[in-house]
Amino acid sequence: MEELTNNRVRGARKVEYDGKLFDSKLEVNFYKLLVSNNIPFEYNNNTVKVVDDFRLDKVNYYSSDRNNREITQFLTKKGLKQKISAIKYTPDFIIEIGSYLIYVELKGYQNDVYPYKRKLFFSLLENSNITKQIYFFEPRTIKQSKTVIEIIKSLLIMSNSIDRIKKCITNALGGQKELDKDLLFNLLDDRDFDRAEEFLTSLIIKFEGDINDGEGFQDGSDLYTAKSLLGQYISDIYGPEQDLVFDD
Repeated sequence: MEELTNNRVRGARKVEYDGKLFDSKLEVNFYKLLVSNNIPFEYNNNTVKVVDDFRLDKVNYYSSDRNNREITQFLTKKGLKQKISAIKYTPDFIIEIGSYLIYVELKGYQNDVYPYKRKLFFSLLENSNITKQIYFFEPRTIKQSKTVIEIIKSLLIMSNSIDRIKKCITNALGGQKELDKDLLFNLLDDRDFDRAEEFLTSLIIKFEGDINDGEGFQDGSDLYTAKSLLGQYISDIYGPEQDLVFDD
């Protein structure tokens, strides 16, 4: 592995591995962990503008000239006010798994600029129309990287469970109950599992009790399977319900 100087992370050196140029050995290690665990990802491949570029209008900007001799107003050659460049941020790794969107930023020793870019990126995500559950991991050691991989693997398992539940719902409702199916999918994507479970129960009651409404189901048995899978999924995430005992 060839090492080159890296200014993005203080004290880190760029490393060439597997035909790719990484910003640090920590990134190489995380790359190896992703590959060995068959986790799909993108590396250093998605640059976003956290602040758009703009031209000064109200602000008259004066600063030292290149020789630090005089203070002058910064104008273009055409006499226009200065254009301020955009601030860009490129996450190290991006992983999309079902309804999860995962960002991983490997930082052994961060530089002075990164914390500000991270805050701007968080603001961009919070104000976006992204409907996926967003995770942002920032491991600083190999041990922490391994912990992150285990969390991502658990999210992959949960995503597969949700996909199985959605498949059962699609089989049960077919094309005749699209509104019910869309509502259930939205509840699952929003992680509103209690309401999803209640709605599945109401559909089962309709299927069992109303033959006319029951005819609208493509395969009612899949409703029971979907409800069972959802109950198991909730138990895996939150643990089994326990009776509370209070002292007299």
